Amino acid sequence: MAITTEREGAEEEIQRLDNAFPEFNMSLQKVLNPNKDEMLNSIRDVCQRNEDVSALIVIIMAHGIQGRVWSGDGQEVQIQDILREMNGYVPDGRPKVRSPIRFL
Repeated sequence: MAITTEREGAEEEIQRLDNAFPEFNMSLQKVLNPNKDEMLNSIRDVCQRNEDVSALIVIIMAHGIQGRVWSGDGQEVQIQDILREMNGYVPDGRPKVRSPIRFL
């Protein structure tokens, strides 16, 4: 997911992802400038659809502060809400990668 409004360099970041993921034999589904509901629904939908894949990487490129990001229409989205959408669909028996959320 990428918020492109008021984010200088966002288009270049998207292009870099477009180039990187195919090198790992991974497809990339982009959602540009989603509102809060679209953001959470997209995460839920992709988790439900991808039962037969070995990896799922969710990247959210947006402005934010500790514990939250802003959607394309400026609504606050809690990181806990994003994780909650994903937790119900994490397949058992598959390795997990957990990384601390880093805010630059």
